[in-house]
Amino acid sequence: MDKLEALEKIKKHKLLFVDDEEKTLLMMSGLLSDLGLNFEIAKNGIEALAKIKEDASIDIIVSDYFMPKMTGMQLLEILRKENNNINFIFISAHQSMELFDKAEELGASGYLYKPFDFTELVELVVQLDTK
Repeated sequence: MDKLEALEKIKKHKLLFVDDEEKTLLMMSGLLSDLGLNFEIAKNGIEALAKIKEDASIDIIVSDYFMPKMTGMQLLEILRKENNNINFIFISAHQSMELFDKAEELGASGYLYKPFDFTELVELVVQLDTK
């Protein structure tokens, strides 16, 4: 699949990008916007939960793991307790098998290490389409 086909596949989704780092949010927001993708951003897990509850079209969450107020793992745990099987991709600068295993146990769709290349995210989303 070429890059154009992959981009068209990702355009079918609405992403929620969750990260407490302002510069990461600005960078991703600019990139997603430039590509014409449908997305929302949230600065923490609490804000993300509110956005998920108010917008049922969000079908993929890309969330940092370590954040104040609520970690990405806590966000995923709450969603799973609510029987919400939304696709969930973790991003983290911390390469920990323990975190990876816990995320997998809770049904995370993928895990990317910071800094990540945007094409890695696109590839993960395209893989979700084939599952």
